[in-house]
Amino acid sequence: MDPLTEIQRQLNQVPCPQCQKNRFDLTLHCQLGDDERLYTAKCQFCGHIFNISTETKNLSRNQPDVARGLSGLRCHSCDQIGTEIRFRCDLKERTCLYVASCKHCGEILHYYQ
Repeated sequence: MDPLTEIQRQLNQVPCPQCQKNRFDLTLHCQLGDDERLYTAKCQFCGHIFNISTETKNLSRNQPDVARGLSGLRCHSCDQIGTEIRFRCDLKERTCLYVASCKHCGEILHYYQ
């Protein structure tokens, strides 16, 4: 799945910080480096605009035991083993966390702060 589609899918699961609805238009604003991109999201309901960065923090480098534990999770949807771990920030709650999702079907398996 390409990064824009993946971010769009995940973004539509969180509420807009302004109106609490969850439908956004997403555009690539700029590419900052090899793995970092900055997207602009616009709420389709209220027009609120905000930036989304895809900068990643390496969990396996900071907390290797947690990363190993999350990587061995079995997906409850497709029953496969294997996760992809990403660093995400919640605009409404103003917190950041790691999201472990299934490598095979994309189902979100676990959140870790």
